[in-house]
Amino acid sequence: MTANIQGSASADRFLVLKTSESQLILDAAPGTRPSVLYWGPALENANPKELALLSVRQWTHGGTAVDVSASLSNELGAGVLGPPGVIVHRNSTDWAAVFRVTQVSYLDTHRVRIVCRDDNTHMCATYEIALDPDSHVLSAHTSIENLGKVPVIIDWCATLCLPLNRRLTRIKSFTGRWAMEFQQQTVPAFQGTYLRENNRGRPSHDNFPGLIATAEFTSEKNETAVGFHLGWSGNTRVRVDRHTDGRAFVQMGELFPPGEMVLEENDRYTPPTLYAAWSEKGLNQLAQRFHRHLRDKVMDPRTRGKARPVHYNTWEAV
Repeated sequence: MTANIQGSASADRFLVLKTSESQLILDAAPGTRPSVLYWGPALENANPKELALLSVRQWTHGGTAVDVSASLSNELGAGVLGPPGVIVHRNSTDWAAVFRVTQVSYLDTHRVRIVCRDDNTHMCATYEIALDPDSHVLSAHTSIENLGKVPVIIDWCATLCLPLNRRLTRIKSFTGRWAMEFQQQTVPAFQGTYLRENNRGRPSHDNFPGLIATAEFTSEKNETAVGFHLGWSGNTRVRVDRHTDGRAFVQMGELFPPGEMVLEENDRYTPPTLYAAWSEKGLNQLAQRFHRHLRDKVMDPRTRGKARPVHYNTWEAV
């Protein structure tokens, strides 16, 4: 597969998705690993080339001679510090995949597709990312395809590795049990890994498949908040990694038992959809954006306008 840059991306290596209040800028030059340059509030007169220069980090003692940039999957073979977003192999071989851009296209004004390939391991990764113009919610689909003749085992495949802004030092999550559902937990600033795994086979009170990242003084109506939700009702893994080099990433995906996901030749695996939204006006605006996206884009239009039926639930004999 040769590099083939299509549509609005033909004039530049940068992909820009913008709404009235939110913006996503991706760097997807042919032959490179695609990455997120910027995601947050809409910027006036933003220059992607300048943002790319600003993303270059200085050399540090003990670091690599050439900086290894992050990507949409932080593949194990790329050498990014910290846990990878994709772990694939063929019985412990071909595990060092590096996905490089071969095709880019705008599917519409607010949705892009990036196709990447690794000719050494004969694997293909396809990313579809959209920024909804009404709710300003980002949604992402990723798929891994086996182009080789030997089966591929997927141990882990996050939908995306989304970078976390350095201002977002707090994590809000939800836990609980029967009769005490959705108890909030706040994790203060940390370095290392925040990890939640659900292996019950369905959503549970103690492991909600999502989290909220906030600044130190975020409130209901003020300061920055970013929400992440994995659209999946089975086993899940949610993690946040703060690396020693100062970068932080959010990963969410389906949690596999050992050997569950095996791809034969030309088989494809697509992780659950990741939804994310950014707010500069606190938790209330963040909730409103997710609510609007759910009503307008996720719920069945045949039922979303109907009055909700009354459900009477009791554990006692009636």
